[in-house]
Amino acid sequence: MPRTNPMAERIVLGIGLIVAVASGVASYRISGPYGDRDEYDAGVRRVYDQATGRLKLIVFDSNGNLKLDHWAYMDGERLIRMDVDEDEDGTIDRREYYGSGNELQRIERLAADGRVIRTEFYDKGTLTRTEPPASIIQH
Repeated sequence: MPRTNPMAERIVLGIGLIVAVASGVASYRISGPYGDRDEYDAGVRRVYDQATGRLKLIVFDSNGNLKLDHWAYMDGERLIRMDVDEDEDGTIDRREYYGSGNELQRIERLAADGRVIRTEFYDKGTLTRTEPPASIIQH
């Protein structure tokens, strides 16, 4: 049986221990003690119902420029509606409505004054019709 070098084994074990501890410390600093550091992301705001503790709104920055441009209205884990400020001018440009299973049902396109100028209806992710029909929309 070949003889091993106990000093080399101790060195390898010591290096492994140092790497494991350093990885744990780095992970803790990045993700927090329970992996929940993203709960405190500057680009995300969460609002919970005070009576039930259920999530009711998530406001977030979709492109990382620190301008909040999406508002997701929730019933706990279920997405009900999402408002989107596409051009980040402070007004909602698009409103999306979701059904059971977080499936997109319709999208409303809004004018600067908040009027609905076009509604798109979806079935299982496929556009089925628009109101007014695309052929009479004036650009």
